[in-house]
Amino acid sequence: MFMKLRCVVNKIKKSSPEISDEQAKKDAKDYLDPTSIQDIYFFHLNDLDETKKPKLRVKLIVSALGLKQPKRPLLNRLGKTIGISELGLVHTALQIGPVVLDWDTAGFVVVQPTTDYNNFRALAVIDLQDIDTVQFRNEYLEPMCIRITEWNLKAYSVFTKNCQDFTKAMLEIMKIKPNLTRDHKLGEFIHSLEDLDQRNIPFTFRFAGELFTFSNHRELDQFCWNYHTYLTKSTPEAQQDRALLKAFDRVFWLRYYAASELKDEMHRHDVMSKCQCLPAEKRVIIDADFNLKPTEETPLPGTGCYFHDPAIHSFWNRSSKEASLDDEELADVNHNF
Repeated sequence: MFMKLRCVVNKIKKSSPEISDEQAKKDAKDYLDPTSIQDIYFFHLNDLDETKKPKLRVKLIVSALGLKQPKRPLLNRLGKTIGISELGLVHTALQIGPVVLDWDTAGFVVVQPTTDYNNFRALAVIDLQDIDTVQFRNEYLEPMCIRITEWNLKAYSVFTKNCQDFTKAMLEIMKIKPNLTRDHKLGEFIHSLEDLDQRNIPFTFRFAGELFTFSNHRELDQFCWNYHTYLTKSTPEAQQDRALLKAFDRVFWLRYYAASELKDEMHRHDVMSKCQCLPAEKRVIIDADFNLKPTEETPLPGTGCYFHDPAIHSFWNRSSKEASLDDEELADVNHNF
C-alpha cells in the first residue's frame, strides 16, 4: 500500500508542485479509495433532484495536446496509423452531469465540478447520450469509482495507456458507444483535427455545397439563426449538422471562460472577443411615463446565443425551472418562433 500511496503522491506533486507533502498524502489516500471518490462525486450530485433533473448528459471533451506545427499533423496521422489512439493525438475527458472526469498526463483522475473546469485547448464538446440519474447512482457510480482508483495507479503513456483509453473505459461502464466514425459529421470533424489551428480556431462547416467559416462565436450564432428552420428538422442529416454546430458553440463558451486565466491582457481580450456570443435583444415596453423598459422575457427570436445554455459552466446557473429541462428542450422553450 505504501508504494501505491507514494506513486500517487508523486503524481499529485508533479501536477501541482505548490501543494504541501501533507496535503498531497491526504489527497492521494482519497484517490486510492473508491468510497472517497464516490463521496466526492455524490457531493456534486447531492443538489440534484431527480424529479427536476431525471437525466445526466454525458459529453466528450476533445482538446489539443499543445503540439506545435508542423509536428502536430504528422503525429496525429501517425497516431491513427499505428493504432496509438483512435482519434489521433488529441486529449479527451468526460463530463457527466455536473462533474468532469479527466485522466491527465500526470497519471491520475481529476474529479472536479464543471464550474471549476477551465480548458483553453478545447476543440470540440460533444453530446454523447443522456443517462438516467437514478440508474447512474445505483448501477454505474460504484464500478466507475473502483475503476478510477485502478487508473490512478497506472502510468500515463501515449503508446499504451492514455486519456482516450480512460474515457473509453468509463463509457463502457455506462454502456455508451459513441458514433464518431468518418461517415458521421462529428466523426469527420474529429478525424480532421490535425488541420485545425488550436489558437485561432476557425471552424469550417460545409452546407448545401458551400463552405462556411466561423472565426468567432457571433458568426456561428448568426448562421444558426439564419438556418433555424433546417436545424430543427428531424432528418438524420439536419440532426448531425446541429450536433456539429453545437460542438463548436460549446468550444467557444469553454474558451471564453478559460480566457480569464490568461495573463497576457491583449491575448485575453482577443480570445474573449472572438468567443462572445451574439448579443441578445429583448422586447421593450413603454411605461406610464413613456420610458422604454426591457421586459423580463426571453431574447427576441434571432438574437442571443442560438444554443442558449452557456456550455459546461452553465450547469449551476440554471433556475429550478430550467433545471428540469435538458439543453435541447431549454433551447426549444427559449427559441420557439
